[in-house]
Amino acid sequence: MPHKHAKALDVMSCAKNYNYWIFRKIKPYIGSSVLEIGCGIGNFTEFLTDLEGLTCLDMIEECITRSKLKFHKHNNIKYIHGDFLDKTILSEVSEAGYDTIICLNVLEHIEKDRDALKKMFSLLKKGGNLILIVPALWQIYGSLDQSLGHIKRYNKKPLSQLLACAGFKNTYLEYFNSIGILGWYINGRILKRKEMSLAQALIYDKLFIPVIAKIESFVSPPFGMSLLAISRKE
Repeated sequence: MPHKHAKALDVMSCAKNYNYWIFRKIKPYIGSSVLEIGCGIGNFTEFLTDLEGLTCLDMIEECITRSKLKFHKHNNIKYIHGDFLDKTILSEVSEAGYDTIICLNVLEHIEKDRDALKKMFSLLKKGGNLILIVPALWQIYGSLDQSLGHIKRYNKKPLSQLLACAGFKNTYLEYFNSIGILGWYINGRILKRKEMSLAQALIYDKLFIPVIAKIESFVSPPFGMSLLAISRKE
């Protein structure tokens, strides 16, 4: 696994408040048969281990290995190692489809994002949900994004159009983590840093995330560091 990618995943594994915040936001849309695309080392998988059926997919073999070790007691988890857009991967996923696909901070790494969304649409059952989180606002794209392999950041309208082209007719979009914009802009655009700071992440997660989560539960911000999309296959 590339050093910077591995470090970023390890940093995010320590962001307990952030990860739980994400889970609370998307929990109402999670069904019982779930495909997690880009499961990484299991930072979010830990919230899904009690599901009836869970398939975890990642193109990095070390991620799959670490996740398997972490959740070795859960026999309900199926792992697939490979590129999601590789046609041979289709033979390994459920022919019956999934009622939920979770794709968190992965789409920005895929050059053919439209093809990826179309494939997600095809794998969903009718009435199923795609739960998507992507980095938001192209205006704050900087050295951190480049170092992490982000091809782009997304704004509401372009993402909505991509999802519509993929076949989704009913999409809910929401910016969140508004205060995080400042830190990302300073680190990535002004200081030109190329790695996430564990110390910064821990401080932000412990002191700021609980406050931001509470405020944004009452007031949806007009912008944010991340963009959540819930798309339903009608």
